[in-house]
Amino acid sequence: MLKVGVYLKCDVDVLAEDVSDRCMGELTGIGSKPVKCYISSECIRVMTQTGRTGYHLTHQILYGMLAEQVIFVSDVVVPSL
Repeated sequence: MLKVGVYLKCDVDVLAEDVSDRCMGELTGIGSKPVKCYISSECIRVMTQTGRTGYHLTHQILYGMLAEQVIFVSDVVVPSL
């Protein structure tokens, strides 16, 4: 039997535009922390939350696509969670 994971819609902790912009900036080295590929704990949490819809989900997908284009695994600096 095939089991499919279903995530409940999550409406709390809505993604703010400035947070999304900052997280995109962390990937590219643009913004307040001009270190390319530094990914903060907050951005990891926000950009990997399940159950998102609308703007939040769209930006999670965009973030993933951007990460695929700019990140080299050996260059990523991820703080411990």
